[in-house]
Amino acid sequence: MPYFSFEDTAIQAEKVENEPKLFEREKQIISINQDDIAIIGVNIRFPKANNLDELWSLLANEESAITKVPEERWNNEAYYDSDNIKVKQGKYYCPWGGFLKDISDFDPLFFGITPKEAELMDPQERLLLESVWHVMEDSGYTKEVLSHQYTEKSKQNVGVFIGCTSYTYNLIGIDEWNKGNYVTPNSLPWSLANRISFLFNFNGPSVTLDTACSSSLTALHIACQSLKNGDCSTAIVGGVNLYTHPNKYVLFSQLHMLSPTGKCHAFSIDADGFVPGEGVASLLLKPLKEAKKSKDHIYGIVKGSSINHGGQTNGYTVPNPKEQCNLICNALNDANISPEEIGYIETHGTGTILGDPIEVTGITKAYKKYTDKKMFCPIGSVKSNIGHQEGVAGLAGIAKILAQLKYKKLAPSLYTNELNPNIKFEETPLFVQQKLEDWRTIMIEKGNQLIESPRKAAISGFGAGGANAHVIIEEYKEDRKKQK
Repeated sequence: MPYFSFEDTAIQAEKVENEPKLFEREKQIISINQDDIAIIGVNIRFPKANNLDELWSLLANEESAITKVPEERWNNEAYYDSDNIKVKQGKYYCPWGGFLKDISDFDPLFFGITPKEAELMDPQERLLLESVWHVMEDSGYTKEVLSHQYTEKSKQNVGVFIGCTSYTYNLIGIDEWNKGNYVTPNSLPWSLANRISFLFNFNGPSVTLDTACSSSLTALHIACQSLKNGDCSTAIVGGVNLYTHPNKYVLFSQLHMLSPTGKCHAFSIDADGFVPGEGVASLLLKPLKEAKKSKDHIYGIVKGSSINHGGQTNGYTVPNPKEQCNLICNALNDANISPEEIGYIETHGTGTILGDPIEVTGITKAYKKYTDKKMFCPIGSVKSNIGHQEGVAGLAGIAKILAQLKYKKLAPSLYTNELNPNIKFEETPLFVQQKLEDWRTIMIEKGNQLIESPRKAAISGFGAGGANAHVIIEEYKEDRKKQK
């Protein structure tokens, strides 16, 4: 969600173009770690989409889930002012967002929590508990089975890795104190992961990560590393984002980050900022060989991932395309694949007239190290449908990829009839996915013959403070040996 000036962007892009290549283009990629990770459970709850099928329907039908701020959240009229040039103190100019319904509904006794304690818990924590329960159901495992699963490599069972960057529920308590109602609702980052581990008796790593908008992808990367290192035998990766108080809307408006039109025009000439979105999602992960052994249903495979930081740039929220390039190259090396095998990229794509070109620059620089092909890889952004979900944005993108893999089709990004003129797509390996069409497989050379490569997709997440993450997902194809 970075916001930056034209001057900053131009200087940064010029620096990158003038820098020498880090290494010559490689046709053969050296693998760092060939341990693949299987996604064996998925649970999502996004605006107008409570499962992958509903999300696919939203995407395929080119629908937007963006609405005005619901009345039950706060009094929109008390904070809204349409002036997005001279933003008034305590006001916001974007009254739009992708909101979840019924976030206060929760059965505390089901989880062994008293109603009084549940009332003071951040609803993000409550939603995560429900999501983790459902992701276990989806995978076909109970908490009792998972809490007793170990492998030869790991003596710990389930690790919990949560991405989150919004903590506003406690601000409601301050408002109530000012009215003389002395209640103390809490919003405790560490409790998001630890409550899950405690209630479900999981003894692997238990971590809540906040790297701004790259939080859930960073959580996914660290979960994969923990599985590979034997820190846990199974991992739950989650993310959550709610707006229970107008504070963040006011903050984002002061920083001129939000879209005054209420639309996320990613890669469009009309790009004018992002629209906030809410959501909660959970994935259940296992090493692929263990998932095969257990005959788990496999949604997709994490082939490779990478995290890094942009270092010092022309401004704290100015992204660094050079380091975005390095990030992507590292993920490709980890996955041991060529960019020519990538059939889709779910971009960070927040819809800023200058931010989107920087992201394209980073991808282009990375891919040019391996191939000279132009406009072969489609890109898109789920944020145009459901808003920018901050801490859970990465998992929202993963969900879109998994839905596309399930239906073997690519969904269009909204509002892309006229593209951003600052991006010369014809000079890049990329093009914007603008229509619903089949996701065709790619033929690659192996030895002296062409073979069909499983569909692969990449996804990026860039935090406002410079923390970056990139993940590569591959479709899972069962080994089908000919029966004798």
